[in-house]
Amino acid sequence: MSVTLADLDDVHAMHTHIPPQHYLRDYLDKAIKGGQPIYKVLVNNLWKKKEQVKSGNEEPYEVEVRRGPHYSPLSFEDQGRTGIDESPHSFLIGRPLTASHSPTGRGTRCFAAYSKKEDRLVFLKDLWRLDNPNVRPELEIYSELHRHAVECIATPICGGDVTLPEIGQPLSEYLHSYDLIWLILCAFIAHQQAWTRAYILHRDVSATNIVIVEEGGIRVALLVDWDLSQHATQFQDKPTQLHQHGTWMFMSALMQKFPNKEYELSDDLESFIHILNFFALRFHRHDITHPSLLSSHLHDVYEAAALNSKGILRVVNNQKFLNMSRGTPGFQFLENDSLATVISDLMSLFQDHYSRIDIAGMEKKCGLSSQEPTKAWLPQPVSLPAQPLLRTTRSRVETTKELDRMLLSTPVTPKYRFSTDPVLDHQMMKEILWSAVESRSFLDKTALNWTQGSPETMDQFRNFVGHKDL
Repeated sequence: MSVTLADLDDVHAMHTHIPPQHYLRDYLDKAIKGGQPIYKVLVNNLWKKKEQVKSGNEEPYEVEVRRGPHYSPLSFEDQGRTGIDESPHSFLIGRPLTASHSPTGRGTRCFAAYSKKEDRLVFLKDLWRLDNPNVRPELEIYSELHRHAVECIATPICGGDVTLPEIGQPLSEYLHSYDLIWLILCAFIAHQQAWTRAYILHRDVSATNIVIVEEGGIRVALLVDWDLSQHATQFQDKPTQLHQHGTWMFMSALMQKFPNKEYELSDDLESFIHILNFFALRFHRHDITHPSLLSSHLHDVYEAAALNSKGILRVVNNQKFLNMSRGTPGFQFLENDSLATVISDLMSLFQDHYSRIDIAGMEKKCGLSSQEPTKAWLPQPVSLPAQPLLRTTRSRVETTKELDRMLLSTPVTPKYRFSTDPVLDHQMMKEILWSAVESRSFLDKTALNWTQGSPETMDQFRNFVGHKDL
């Protein structure tokens, strides 16, 4: 890839382009706003049309990539395939749509890039790829997923990590509870098919990695950003990134507490629940009504972390872990929103899962008790009165030490007990999501009247730093 300043003709073409969708117009405005310099990016295609690729223990195969329409779970129809274009592609970029500031990340920046040749906007991602033989180019991963007919994923054009024709809206633009569950289900289907058909685990399920697209009047979600994914045959290999297997906020509580443990399917599945809880806190009515208390809850459950002396990011309290063990999201809905039922049912699955964990044994095998955190790096919550504010329900205030004591000494009795671990595969979670979508119980007055900025559903994180792009 090479980058140079764009010439005047290219700049004019980008500035005068009129995208068909309103949100694409907003993306273009952000890219060029304030006299932002425009750069020309040449992206080389790292693949040949008939190049032979090996994946795990499988035989070599020809790279093929689906092009054209998206693959909606409504139809599951194959729209055909075509080989990847070998020639370099030229794009114009301005200000990035998003940029990572995580100290454990790879400096990922995402652009709404303009293709002058096709007169359209595309999605372009720029990041520092890890210098590790276990890390595969994302284009290679997408090619393998398409070869196995995985639906609800993006379509690569070129690059290594990677350029896509689909620019989706963020998941935060869902319309109401029903729409949120439907979109989560689309991404969940992609995740399940990737695992059961291609034996690929995503390992970075987060709010930013699920995007909304519309084509032909069908509104679906795509599961994107597969650059941290691994094939099942790689699970015994050394970690692709030291103690970092995804986005911290949506990482499983077990992975945060025991960063040395082997990553499992259940860790990815748990991330879907944290996405639902996050948006329930942000856009739906619940009992954490004071902004400072909500900021504290968000920090305690999803953000609080520290780097120890060896540079390992680890959790500084067990609030998320305790919530999962108790089968509660840590808040209560104030209205009869069917989203609450779905979250409750999903939490019950993981309460059973966590009750099967040998915490003492896990601590002995995977714990970092001798490496205490030394430097907190994530932002602190809004200033509050001098009193402990960590809590698992609104009726009790518990300090961090009390949480640790309860976690290790109080037996967890699951609300429901299943014959086997309910999150060893996708099936039970998928049944809960499908049942909610098929029942259409979300289409009540509250859901239909959900509008951005209404008193009941305005963005309750609007004054919090760092959450507007989620």
